Amino acid sequence: MPEPHPYDADSEGFDDAGAEADRRYEEEREEKRVRRNAASTKAVAWITAVALAFLLYDSSGALVSAVSDDRPWTAHAVTAGLAALGLAGLLAAGVRAWRRR
Repeated sequence: MPEPHPYDADSEGFDDAGAEADRRYEEEREEKRVRRNAASTKAVAWITAVALAFLLYDSSGALVSAVSDDRPWTAHAVTAGLAALGLAGLLAAGVRAWRRR
């Protein structure tokens, strides 16, 4: 049977303080990771919301122009509708995340 390694918890020379320091270090890393992920998620959500709002604004303007000039307008309507749905989905996800806090 192999002898226990000095870093195993079963060995006599096991340093409990070192294990505790390692556990705290890992907990701090996990907290930093969670904060970093939350910040990047918020940034991506805001950038996406701004892009969708601009797309909605531009497509709606093109839709109004196309309808008034009697040109084809379906592509503009679909684009504006999808942008509106995307914004509504982002808003719903934001409200749901805010209520969970």
